[in-house]
Amino acid sequence: MKQTPNLEQLKQNPDAAALLNDQQALRQLLQSQDARRTLSLLQQQSGPQLQEAAKQAGQGNTAALSAILERFADSTEGKGLMEQLERQLHK
Repeated sequence: MKQTPNLEQLKQNPDAAALLNDQQALRQLLQSQDARRTLSLLQQQSGPQLQEAAKQAGQGNTAALSAILERFADSTEGKGLMEQLERQLHK
């Protein structure tokens, strides 16, 4: 089972730390068409489970959110959207 990084682990990644420290870049990414489509698909696929998983992740238990994201990443469209978001991060 893969372990999901927490915020402190993300801050150790130079790309993630740079994004977290650049509010404008983070805002642009989150407002992008790909991010909106990703959230829409996640909500369609997972419904109310997504909200509960996000709440649990905010409390330190990332297992449910990790499972949702893994299923999403395994779908053709989900994988494509995640690749698009990653490309946007490296512009």
